[in-house]
Amino acid sequence: MKKHIKSAKTHQEGQEKPKKSPGGIPLIVFLWGIGLGVLSYVVSRLIFIPHPLHWASATVGLLLGALIGYIWYRKRGDVIPF
Repeated sequence: MKKHIKSAKTHQEGQEKPKKSPGGIPLIVFLWGIGLGVLSYVVSRLIFIPHPLHWASATVGLLLGALIGYIWYRKRGDVIPF
């Protein structure tokens, strides 16, 4: 007669599998980018008379806001934790 050998369990019973975080760009990066982009657009629209300068300022503000949002995400996490 052969004896049946039980195989080792891959995980303990009663424990949940760790949740994977969703991929993509975190929400905080979008919030900072859009917020700083709009703010720099409005401020530069009030200050600069030449037309292309307020769009350039908005673009710089958007990129700077995205960078700040990414640093915020790395330090504190996202605004909506998953």
